[in-house]
Amino acid sequence: MKDANDKDKAWKVRKILNLFRQNIQQFGFFSTALSVDEMMVRFFGRTSLKQYLPCKPDRYGIKLWGLCAVNGYLFNLNVYCGKNDPSIGIHLLACALGSRVVLQMINPLLNGLSRKKLSDYHLYFDNFFTSPDLLIHLHKCGLRSTETVRKDRVKEKHEFAKNDPRGSYKVTCGITPITPVKRFSRAAQERVELGFPRAFSLYNNYMGGVDLHDFRCKKKLLNLLLQRNGLLNFFHE
Repeated sequence: MKDANDKDKAWKVRKILNLFRQNIQQFGFFSTALSVDEMMVRFFGRTSLKQYLPCKPDRYGIKLWGLCAVNGYLFNLNVYCGKNDPSIGIHLLACALGSRVVLQMINPLLNGLSRKKLSDYHLYFDNFFTSPDLLIHLHKCGLRSTETVRKDRVKEKHEFAKNDPRGSYKVTCGITPITPVKRFSRAAQERVELGFPRAFSLYNNYMGGVDLHDFRCKKKLLNLLLQRNGLLNFFHE
């Protein structure tokens, strides 16, 4: 075919993706709390794009990367076409996969805002994407970020004993402020107030935007299928 591209596995939908991306970004990035994560589109057919993710509700399908606000609004997305996907940019191929994804997702944000305005934004992502080089680069760009990290990617490790009480935490350089939270205590058999690092609370509050978007898309699809089969009214009764 005329538009075929052997190097881009998603070439058949690339134009549609680019058009969709332009539409969702036309009003700018109006949310300052953003998260990067992966999504799955359920698919059982034959394609080299199909992935298996045991931790997702839809374990088999096509994996997408997404950038979302905390309310689930989608600002950017792309199809995962493999570790050496050239569509993310040749200059990023030397970076780790997680770093490439984050930089690709926030590229419109970095190019569209000044450093002063960029300081108003805060990016959240999990330990799949985290690397020291990425954090240093984001800091140099003026973009704040909060993320989790895998044990094998840090030199300093904090181990916890099995009998450590709930709410225990260990830090290297100190952490402030501390936010009070209520958790259930087995010893007291009631919810008690504990001191909790505020960075953890913010991460828990703002990290779920992509999962929320994924959930709403699947819920909308389910409603359309029920309407098509005349079953929606039955479930509402």
